[in-house]
Amino acid sequence: MTGSSATLRSLVIYALVLPLALLLGWQLASPGSWTTWMFVALVAMVLATPLLLKWHRPMLFMAWNMTAVVFFLPGRPQLWFVMAFLSLLISIVQRAVLREMRFLHVPSLVLPLLFIALVVYLTGKFRGGFGLASFGGEMIGGRRYWTAFAGIAGFLAMVAQRIPPQKAMLYVGLFFLAPILNSVGNTIDFVAPSFYWIFWIFPVEFLPGQGPSMIARFYGLSLAGMGIYYYLLARHGVGGILGAKNLRRGLLLLGVLALTMSGGYRSFFLLMVMTFLLLFYFEGLLRSRYTVMLVLATIFAAAVIIPLATKLPLSIQRTLSVLPIEVDYRARESAQASSEWRLKMWETLLPEIPEYFWFGKGLAIEGRELVMVNEQAQGDSAAGAERAKLAADYHN
Repeated sequence: MTGSSATLRSLVIYALVLPLALLLGWQLASPGSWTTWMFVALVAMVLATPLLLKWHRPMLFMAWNMTAVVFFLPGRPQLWFVMAFLSLLISIVQRAVLREMRFLHVPSLVLPLLFIALVVYLTGKFRGGFGLASFGGEMIGGRRYWTAFAGIAGFLAMVAQRIPPQKAMLYVGLFFLAPILNSVGNTIDFVAPSFYWIFWIFPVEFLPGQGPSMIARFYGLSLAGMGIYYYLLARHGVGGILGAKNLRRGLLLLGVLALTMSGGYRSFFLLMVMTFLLLFYFEGLLRSRYTVMLVLATIFAAAVIIPLATKLPLSIQRTLSVLPIEVDYRARESAQASSEWRLKMWETLLPEIPEYFWFGKGLAIEGRELVMVNEQAQGDSAAGAERAKLAADYHN
């Protein structure tokens, strides 16, 4: 009887697997088709279902700060976007099936998020809809509405269950260290063409010679450096890094700070310094010997960097241009131009605040209007500000 059951089970498996394998092989015969990619993705998702059911929350934490995209889906959404909705859906199904499954009760956070979701929905509903260019809509811009919904869904999925204390640092590591993979997009100059397929997943970021300033802006490397920086602070704290026995941690922290500065993003630099100082204060180190150490280290760093500032890479000089020190004129002009067009855009938007104070302007854009503004923006900084205004990209 047992042998008959095993034989029947094998026959059923073969009856399912063989036709599926033949269909998959036939689909792969035309690999350039989107239908093929959708079918392959569907098969892969079905096969990966057991893994998703068990590991969807760690996968969500890992994807949250990554720039990886799901290239075979319309609009190429980011991986975290897909995992947010998928993880929440799995958590809801598990809650319905398993009686011991309970969502964490955090009304002080959940209720404001649900209120924000309602505001976003009503704004989109009455301000042009949720049109998506990837689905052929005449009104576009709905992607950012869905990004807001995905952020809320991701938070709800993260708090679906309590993280065991023994796994806390694992989740912290997944959250902060996964952005190291973002640097893949900056390696295209060093990768053989046979491996270019990897850039379908990790988009190519700014490269040397791009943009009006012709300054290399390594966005992926900056995110990778920030991830390591925050992981060190989360794991060891400021006191655990500044201790005399932890010289390697301090050097590593300075190294990833320099790596982040290679992107030329002044806001990243300010955010990291502010985070460090706030942690320094909240850890109660203000009246300790570490204050003297920090002041002396700052004076020493200034004595080294200020005379050599103009010799540093232009991207780092652009980051340092936020400080009152001398840097190369190209880095200074690039930073000033960026600030000026922001101020110009905000000056233009200021009179519109009363009109949209109680009910937002919305994010929907007419496709034809966007095309017209893009054509005008070629090499024109004023038109570039107009394009950012139209897209609600206010850089606030």
